[in-house]
Amino acid sequence: MTFEKNLAFQFLGDIAFERSGGTPAEDRVVKLICGAVRRAGAVPKVETFTIHTFTKGTAGLEILAPYKKQYEAKPMALTGSFPKGGKVLPLAYIQAIGPAALEDVKGKALYGYNICKTEHFKDMRSAGVMALVNIFEAGKMLRYQRFGERAVKRFGRIPTIAIPFEAGMEMVQKNASKARITLEQGEKKALSKNVIAVIPGTSPNVREEIIVCGHHDSVPDSPGANDNGGGAAIMVALLKHFVKNPTRRALRFIWFGSEEHGLLGSQAYVRAHEKEMERVKMVVNMDGAGRLVDCNYVVTTGQDDLRHFVDIIGKERGLDLRVTEGAFGSDGVPFTWHEIPCINITRGADSNIFVHTLNDNFKTCGADGLAPNGELALEIIQRLGNARQFPFKRGFNETVRKNLKDSYDRMLLSRREMPKWCR
Repeated sequence: MTFEKNLAFQFLGDIAFERSGGTPAEDRVVKLICGAVRRAGAVPKVETFTIHTFTKGTAGLEILAPYKKQYEAKPMALTGSFPKGGKVLPLAYIQAIGPAALEDVKGKALYGYNICKTEHFKDMRSAGVMALVNIFEAGKMLRYQRFGERAVKRFGRIPTIAIPFEAGMEMVQKNASKARITLEQGEKKALSKNVIAVIPGTSPNVREEIIVCGHHDSVPDSPGANDNGGGAAIMVALLKHFVKNPTRRALRFIWFGSEEHGLLGSQAYVRAHEKEMERVKMVVNMDGAGRLVDCNYVVTTGQDDLRHFVDIIGKERGLDLRVTEGAFGSDGVPFTWHEIPCINITRGADSNIFVHTLNDNFKTCGADGLAPNGELALEIIQRLGNARQFPFKRGFNETVRKNLKDSYDRMLLSRREMPKWCR
């Protein structure tokens, strides 16, 4: 039982380009995945869904007082635009958003570190804030970010741009008080795509299935090699293995689109296939793999025994593996609406400076950066797929339930959208 790490690495090289959901680049990666599925001996099916997305625009920040300087800036997508030529506004620096910080901000642009939090938009709009200048994370390259569609509907828009950490530092040190902010960007409806391939089970009396999934898109301005080209590539190698070695239970492989836009592909799939959720026993989600110098993690979303199961397999295989439990912000989450447990396999933490940057590229990856996740996933799928009796129940322990409820709140799910088990 061998995981073909070189096959996965070769495919990773094919798809390590910027491939944001709803763009021609997404169509390109979907074609590559479909080709790989056919070569593995399976039949690909493409399902489309509509997303509300953006066209790349431009942004700029020119300090006018008490000094003059122009800084690099990027738009925050879906936050709106200014008329051509921009807008001259007084600036106010804030360290934390709260009632005191919003006492005298009417007609001003606020600048600060990580201030574009959706939960504060309503208060900032009520206070008369005209724009936001978000100081980007230290050590990370400036890139496009996106305001969530649910947040737009609930809180409205404030034109927002992002600037490098070093620029923000200088603005604070020199007490920047007036600036011209330019922000032009578009919005549109677009089609995004999920790719599905099913390997039927060998036992005609078993109607259960396991979903193996991962997203194929990247964030704008990033090749997304580790996140999640590696996960998508591992799935190609796993598919080839299980086409030749099917299990008692059916295996459904799904490459999701527009995960980076807010888990849109997996949400669309779960809604479209709601009647099929009862037979799904487990989700194995691959999100993050390939980087040569990194650590391996698994986040289990289920009962206590699921965490122990993965931890034991990791020890048996001699993998340097950290296993925790909770909600993992990826494509397994929509399946939890139906209390389906999930095993999230990843490489690298979100604090890694390569995540969501131009540096998340093929040069930082290798076959040995794919192997640990691929080997672990293969072992897990093999065992669960062939188990005489499925060993894990639906539902979650109290720690995971709390984490999931917090995750749903961050997603801004309405009460109607909330799963029945947590209303």
